[in-house]
Amino acid sequence: MKLYLLLLVSLILDKVEPAALTACNEAGLEYSEGARVLQIAVNRTYSRKLDLNSVLSQKHQFNLKNCRYTLGHVALGVQAANNSLEVSSLLKNKQIEYYDALWSQDSRSKKCPEFTVGDVWEYNGLIPVCESPLKHIFFKQVKNNPGCPTPGFVPKKLYKKVRVKC
Repeated sequence: MKLYLLLLVSLILDKVEPAALTACNEAGLEYSEGARVLQIAVNRTYSRKLDLNSVLSQKHQFNLKNCRYTLGHVALGVQAANNSLEVSSLLKNKQIEYYDALWSQDSRSKKCPEFTVGDVWEYNGLIPVCESPLKHIFFKQVKNNPGCPTPGFVPKKLYKKVRVKC
C-alpha cells in the first residue's frame, strides 16, 4: 500500500512539478501571483496547441532558477493542470498570453538597444491589460508586428498607464 501511494505521488509530481517550480520561481510564496503566472501558461496552451509542461519548458519564457517549492506550489500545479486556477476573470481571457515585471519594461532591449523592452512590446502589438499587486503587467496581443520599431516610432509608454488591477 505504501509503495502504491509513493508511486501515485511520484506520478502526480512528475506531471505538476514544472508548474510548481514556475509558480515558486516567478512569485515566491505569493500563491495568488503564482496562480496569475500559471494562468498565462494555461492561456498559451490554447493558442500554441501544446500541453502545459511543453509551454512551461520553452526557453526564455519563464524564470527557471532553482526554487524549493512548497505544497502550496504543488496545489497550484494541480490546479493549472486541471485549468481550475482561481484568478481574476480578466486573466481567463485566452488572448492574455504575456506578462512582465514593471521594472523590466523600462530596461533596454537586447535586440533593439535604442528602445526599451516596453517600447518594443508596444510596437509588436502587445497592450497592457492589468497590473498585479507584485507589479507584474499582463498583456494581450492585438496585432502581430514583429521586429524592432521603425524609425519615427513614438512609443506611448502604455505599460506605465495601467490602472486596472488583477
